[in-house]
Amino acid sequence: MNHDVLCIINLMQKESDYKSSTIMMTKDGYQNLVDTKDGKNLYWSTDVNFELPIKIPATGRGSLVKPQTLPQFFRRIADKRGQFPGLKVQRKNKEYVWTWRDYFNDSFAFAKALHFLGVTERKAVNIMGFNSPEWAIAFFGSVFHNNVASGVYITNGPKACLYQAQNSEA
Repeated sequence: MNHDVLCIINLMQKESDYKSSTIMMTKDGYQNLVDTKDGKNLYWSTDVNFELPIKIPATGRGSLVKPQTLPQFFRRIADKRGQFPGLKVQRKNKEYVWTWRDYFNDSFAFAKALHFLGVTERKAVNIMGFNSPEWAIAFFGSVFHNNVASGVYITNGPKACLYQAQNSEA
């Protein structure tokens, strides 16, 4: 994907709507964009490697928002609110707290561990467990490493886990 060249195009939101929107994507992404009636590859895709356009309103409050990735947004929050609690959990009458900075750092450490283990980017990382700070850290760490996080139910048996691992390309 050619990330150096950014195409900015104006499109009509609807034929009857005269307000335009700005669409931001790479040159290669624009060339791969197809015109379909169901919205595939314009609004949604099942291909993790397909680049979807970023739609920005031409006017109004939405036009002032700069697109950012989830890791960029998380880092900004960690920098701004770093010393404040980001996650809390109580276990056996003891409260455990992660500040936003701790949360970000632990997620980043998880991403580095995925890299060290040789996990390929753009592949699924299956995360099994209850809703917990550790699950959230694994989720964001997977996103930081450019992976797709896939939750696995704790009630899944071995066959269901194997099926999910094989079908999610983990």
